[in-house]
Amino acid sequence: MEVKVFFLDFFEVKQEMLEKYAAFDISLINDIPLFIDPFLLFNSKKKIIKNNMKAF
Repeated sequence: MEVKVFFLDFFEVKQEMLEKYAAFDISLINDIPLFIDPFLLFNSKKKIIKNNMKAF
């Protein structure tokens, strides 16, 4: 049995997608010191983020 530890493996995302969106492959079983400021999301210029933030 293989344990899928990282985001890419668990969600079966290709490495190229991470590079395209300047994202990174995080561990799903460890805590990481990452904070995403919600105000940056609300003020994003990207349509996909703005449209999804309207739900909140």
